[in-house]
Amino acid sequence: MTPNDPNSVPEEPNQELTADSSGSAETVDPDSRYSMDDTVGAQSGIDRSKLDPEMKLSLNKTIHRDEANPAKPSIQAQPDGEQEGRQNLPNTSAYTPTVDQSSVGATADFSLGSGDTTDFHSHRPSARPSTSNLPDRVGHYSIKKVLGRGGMGIVYKAKHEQLGRTVALKMVLAGSHASQEQLQRFISEAKAVAHLQHPNIVQIFEVGEHEQLPFFSLEYVNGDSLDKVLAGKPLPAMDAAKLTETLCYAMQYAHDHGVLHRDIKPANVLRTLEGVPKVTDFGLAKRLEDADDSSSTRTGTIMGTPSYMSPEQARGSTHELGPATDQYSLGAMLYEFLTGRPPFLAAKPVDTILKVLWEEPIAPRQLQSNLPVDLETICLKALQKEPEKRYGNCRELGEDLGRFVRGEPIRARPVGLWERSWRWCRRNPLVASLSTAVAIGLVSVAAVSTWSAVALG
Repeated sequence: MTPNDPNSVPEEPNQELTADSSGSAETVDPDSRYSMDDTVGAQSGIDRSKLDPEMKLSLNKTIHRDEANPAKPSIQAQPDGEQEGRQNLPNTSAYTPTVDQSSVGATADFSLGSGDTTDFHSHRPSARPSTSNLPDRVGHYSIKKVLGRGGMGIVYKAKHEQLGRTVALKMVLAGSHASQEQLQRFISEAKAVAHLQHPNIVQIFEVGEHEQLPFFSLEYVNGDSLDKVLAGKPLPAMDAAKLTETLCYAMQYAHDHGVLHRDIKPANVLRTLEGVPKVTDFGLAKRLEDADDSSSTRTGTIMGTPSYMSPEQARGSTHELGPATDQYSLGAMLYEFLTGRPPFLAAKPVDTILKVLWEEPIAPRQLQSNLPVDLETICLKALQKEPEKRYGNCRELGEDLGRFVRGEPIRARPVGLWERSWRWCRRNPLVASLSTAVAIGLVSVAAVSTWSAVALG
């Protein structure tokens, strides 16, 4: 498969880590729209249907330098039996992700470090209470059915008995098996959403505890998530622009109230039957004023979903994450709305992350030739590698999309020939150097030939 081939189909398009505590696929109600990632770290893209039944997966990979681009690492798989031989390899600064599922099936933690290996270690998660039998009640709520499950929690469709209001009840079921960090994330999500009252953000109603297990109730959305709505197919250009514009203003509202989402993607946007989009799953959210972010205490921790994370997220540069990070993710969503696929996708999440770091996205019009040039320009500006080259904030992106919708001139400008050439040279330094040397040689030969002809004449 050629990653940038428009006709190629990645082997594993779903890059979320969704393994449950048993290490096997789990049947969820077909009506499920709610994510129970209980996200603690990056979603790694491991397909739970392909996991070893004992959840003891050890994939050892060696980082090699690309001769054409010494600064860019490449990854090659290496069997376990060759581990001793790797001790004699030179120790180079490399991209070193590690995945730890010791406590939550839906958890992954990528870290950056120096070394010549990339190891994934997957352990059997701690046992969690059985959810085969629905409880009759949780606090003031009567339980109707399961909407979704994850590594340490569950989402119920429930009804507040006094108010008669239908809600989505999110609850931790891991009990004593849940770490303090996981419980803190659960509460942090509730706190983040509690500050936000916006028509395009799922509302939170109550935070409580039932039999020493924390829960919170959320607005129940009577529709599917956008990833199910899209189903790998592009939207009409005008619909894509309007939808993204709406989400831009919702995220700008969150940023204005000090909340950074850090995991914007189609699966985390629900759409009501009336067509109203609502951002949900603030499990990775961060208060912008919090200098000490417990969710990313180590430099090098990568948080998010590879196909939608910004380059600064992919580098694990937690101190650089800000509103521009969510703006990039909105650009990645717009790209998928327009083309039916995210800007970067590979069979393995680590390969996707390397694409995010080193490659430019295929221009949307190469995949959908009938797209308006202005909409492609807006999309590619939002996907710039450098945060300062993107839109200043989500509002500016939304405003430019609004200009497109109204048929007005947009503010974004296409990337010029010189900048495209410079980017190509940065990605292919060896080829660029050889081409420059050949060009200089040809010019020199021509100059010498001309001088000789003049001298002899």
